[in-house]
Amino acid sequence: KLQLDMPKSISEMSGDIGVSSLYEEDVLHEAIASLMMGNLILSGPPGTGKTRLAYELAAQFGVKLIVETANPEWSVYDTIGTQSLNATGGAWPKHGIVTAAILDCAKSIVANLDSGEEPQATWLLIDEFNRAEIDRAFGPLFTAMSGIGSGSYTLDYMEGAPTLALPQRFRIIATLNEYDTRFVNSMSAALRRRFARITVNPPM
Repeated sequence: KLQLDMPKSISEMSGDIGVSSLYEEDVLHEAIASLMMGNLILSGPPGTGKTRLAYELAAQFGVKLIVETANPEWSVYDTIGTQSLNATGGAWPKHGIVTAAILDCAKSIVANLDSGEEPQATWLLIDEFNRAEIDRAFGPLFTAMSGIGSGSYTLDYMEGAPTLALPQRFRIIATLNEYDTRFVNSMSAALRRRFARITVNPPM
C-alpha cells in the first residue's frame, strides 16, 4: 500500500530530477519507490552525491527537508526530547530532532493538504548516519516506525506525557558512508527492517 499520494509516476519523477544524469536510472526508481513506502538509507562512498540526491528526491515529493548531521554523542534526549532549563531556572520541554521534524510535518500537512501548495510534508535528512550510536539514540523510535498499529510514541518529558502520532507522510532519509564497515556490519535487524537501503555509486 502506498503511503503517499503521488500525481506523477516513478518514471516521470525520476526523469524530472535535475541531476538525473549523475545517477543510475535503477537507483532513482528504487529510491522513489522506497520513499513511497517508508524510510530510506542512501549508502555509498564519499562524494557520490548522496546528500544532493536526498534534496532532489524531497523536491520531487514537494516536501520540506530538515537537515541534521549525526553525532556520536546522540541519545534519546537528542532524538526524542528532554526537560531543559530556561533563563529563570525553570524546567521546560525541549523537543529532539525527530520529534521537532514530526511536529513540523504535521503542521505542513494541516496547512497545505487541501490547497495542494508546498510543502506537503516535512522530512528529516540525517547526514553521516554512521557517526551516531543508532540503537542507543533511536531505540524507542523503532517501535513507532515499524508501521504496526498507530505508529506513535510517548513524550514523557512533557506535562501529561502526551502521545505523538507519526504522520503517514513523514519520512527519514539517511546518508551512510559504506566505507565504515563497523557500522554497516553491525546494523541491527530493527534498523534494517525500518529503512530501505540503496547504494549510490560514483558517476560513470
